[in-house]
Amino acid sequence: MRWTEGRFTALQRDECSAGGSLIFRTGARAGAPALRKALRDFYEAEARADLGRWLPLYLPSLPRAPRRMLLKQMSSQWGSLAPDGTVALDLSLVLAPPPAFEYVLVHELCHLIHHDHSSAFWHEVEARFPHWREQRDYFKNEGRRLKAALQALLSCAGC
Repeated sequence: MRWTEGRFTALQRDECSAGGSLIFRTGARAGAPALRKALRDFYEAEARADLGRWLPLYLPSLPRAPRRMLLKQMSSQWGSLAPDGTVALDLSLVLAPPPAFEYVLVHELCHLIHHDHSSAFWHEVEARFPHWREQRDYFKNEGRRLKAALQALLSCAGC
């Protein structure tokens, strides 16, 4: 990661570097809140890029698309589907391996078909994401650490 001075505070990928390094641009008077916001914005952009790659794979087989997609910090869940069709996903999924994040997306999308965890629901998940059990186990083993890592990163930026 490289730190540079800029007109505004932002974290972005360095498109010119071969290793995919990051550039943290900060204004001369940027404090911890600005650094935390830049970090959160970066993670949200990364998550939205992942969603943009995965959603087209799954939407054609669903009865309807989600009304909207929200990314937020969630205390215990990884995702949820609201009655209005809004899918909320935990922002800490962006720190997980991509298959784990994708599994949670598929899980929530399958709730558009079955609003429960019946065997019919799990059949839909299995049909779309056959290795879902491995990802569920990942969250059982690493979930607390993942949520704590995001919390630490977003609360300590600029400490």
